[in-house]
Amino acid sequence: MVTPRYVMKALDTLLDEHSTMSSKSIARQILKNSGLSEDDIKMCVKKRTLSHTYIFEA
Repeated sequence: MVTPRYVMKALDTLLDEHSTMSSKSIARQILKNSGLSEDDIKMCVKKRTLSHTYIFEA
């Protein structure tokens, strides 16, 4: 399964230390809308990757 580009960009925004709080909030909401739970998002940020976490495709 190929991860949609907008999901990868949302994670990149969360990981970017120069992103604003507003952009990080929007990125987090995009990931939630993509099927990730808050715990999944925290794990992605911790691991700095979506691999083995993104299992839902809308």
